[in-house]
Amino acid sequence: MIKVKFSSKGLECDQHISVGTFAPNGNAIVRAVCEKKCYQEERSFEDSICSLLSRMLPDGYKVTTHHVAINSSAGTDMSGKYIEQLDFQVFIENED
Repeated sequence: MIKVKFSSKGLECDQHISVGTFAPNGNAIVRAVCEKKCYQEERSFEDSICSLLSRMLPDGYKVTTHHVAINSSAGTDMSGKYIEQLDFQVFIENED
């Protein structure tokens, strides 16, 4: 499982990401934990995480998702709906 944190600094991954992270099936589960409230739509938040993970991989590889949330925790306040935690599946693609 890949763990990503959303804090006042933005998105941070707690581990080194490599092509091997997605072995043997080419996919992985991401657990995103929000230390501060994230007022994004789930799909947009998932896409942001995929972009972060893609930047950590060698050129020619990209992380994508089919937006399949396995588990999510959200809340609502005066500012709107926010994400607290989100687990979803990601895939690695070779762009070559």
